[in-house]
Amino acid sequence: MATLTAQQRSELVKRCEKQIIELVLSHTFFANLTLSLKRSYTDEVETMATDGERLLINPEFVKDLPIDAEVRFVLAHEAMHCAMGHPWRLGERDPQIANMAMDYAINLILDEYGKITGDSIKMPAMGLLDPQYADMSWEQIYEKLPKPPKGGGSGGGSGSGKSKSKSKGGMGEVLKGANPIDPVTGKAKSNDDMAAEWKGKAVQAAQSAKMQGNLPGCIDRAVGNLVDPKIPWQDVLRRFLTETVKADYDWMKPDRRFLQDDIYIPDIGDEEACGEIVVAIDTSGSIDGPMLDAFFTELNAIHRDLQPKKVHVVACDAKVHNHATFEPDDTIIFSPQGGGGTSFAPVFDWVEAQGIAPKALVYLTDLYGSHWNNTPEYPVMWACWSSETKVPWGEVLPVK
Repeated sequence: MATLTAQQRSELVKRCEKQIIELVLSHTFFANLTLSLKRSYTDEVETMATDGERLLINPEFVKDLPIDAEVRFVLAHEAMHCAMGHPWRLGERDPQIANMAMDYAINLILDEYGKITGDSIKMPAMGLLDPQYADMSWEQIYEKLPKPPKGGGSGGGSGSGKSKSKSKGGMGEVLKGANPIDPVTGKAKSNDDMAAEWKGKAVQAAQSAKMQGNLPGCIDRAVGNLVDPKIPWQDVLRRFLTETVKADYDWMKPDRRFLQDDIYIPDIGDEEACGEIVVAIDTSGSIDGPMLDAFFTELNAIHRDLQPKKVHVVACDAKVHNHATFEPDDTIIFSPQGGGGTSFAPVFDWVEAQGIAPKALVYLTDLYGSHWNNTPEYPVMWACWSSETKVPWGEVLPVK
């Protein structure tokens, strides 16, 4: 970017401020959200960026937007990142790919809004838009986007420093979420606190816009999903395994390679990878190919990200029929066998007989079966494709 003169910079700042006034006059929902952010015109970022407390704007980027409707679009875009809690939901994901996924999710909403309002806001040419991601959470979109090679890095960043926004579609960046001090407690607000605070702001902004007859259905639906989220089963499964599969030493499970020499040390394999996971497939029910494909697609994505030391996959109806073990760099490809009646006990008996101490077990089943055994010492999630929800122990995940 060329260096701006002081006068050019001042004029571009005024141009951007005029578009915020236009939001106040004609786009109540986005105005209320944008005005909740502390604006700063800076060269710290290449385009626009937000951490949920600040809205950082590079005046040179504003110069690159040929029409005012595009300036309004990017302002609304950054505000929507905050409303949807994005700055506090990055986690350990690749920040550049996560930003792309978030942009795809937001831009579909804003593109529809722009068309409804006669292109009064309009996506710049560099924006990311793809209808295949309609009705998907940004986390789901993230899993579908190509990832950089291991150790290669993406060149992005979720902290301080120059933004790499140009490589992500050129419209802005989600920075690591701010955690300001709560004046009541004197402690930093948590990520959950900040996401909930912005959800409240989004609800209030929507109510204000609705009272003025200025809330299109696409925004109403987006806010409704914030209040009553329809969480995809893939996200719940990932959260379950992420929270339960921890990387640590385990003195209760010595490294078997040294036992023959009477040397007891913790299983050092857990230092570089998460523990072991068991995945059971109920082959007695009516599970179809698309369901199984979707399940293994998500399992492979989690396997790639968490890098568990081993994943044991077991096929069982009334007995265990076949099984396979996968290492961190393997792709999980498995053809379950069976087709008789259902008993849940054989899988847990098999785990014990193999000497496996899993960090978690996921059982894909319709839950129509018997023989539950005693509650195991490890967490269990029943990924169920039927309407059955009653289990004596463990957590049920409806899979549709």
